[in-house]
Amino acid sequence: MSLASSAVELPLILGLVILSTFSLNLISTRARSTRRWPDAATCPRSKPACAPPPGRHLAATWMPAGSFAFSSVMNYVLATWIVTSPAGTAAFNDELGRLTLLSYPMIALPATLMMLAVLYYLAVCVKRLAGLSLSDALHGK
Repeated sequence: MSLASSAVELPLILGLVILSTFSLNLISTRARSTRRWPDAATCPRSKPACAPPPGRHLAATWMPAGSFAFSSVMNYVLATWIVTSPAGTAAFNDELGRLTLLSYPMIALPATLMMLAVLYYLAVCVKRLAGLSLSDALHGK
């Protein structure tokens, strides 16, 4: 197994697990069972979007999976681009050090920013749909 393929495995597995939760319909089933969404006829004018839009949970599933896919692809590209020496040599160790140095600004920082954007999106959706702040929603109020 090459270094490039081993660097891809974990983010790819995490992304596939996230997508499998959507295909199993775990999130939307839980949301349907815990909240009764009013229909458009009984929705007050102050809350024009009180029924959940159909694509919200779909977008909230694809965003983190996309972040892990980005991390996986970037890991593969960097590893195949930088590490070219055979294992066990001094050049291999130098290339691993360079790979580690470049992976933080090219992989970790963008992936972290993407996940922060996803968390912000989810917090805004919770506030918009349930009328709760994020801390109230997490504490079960």
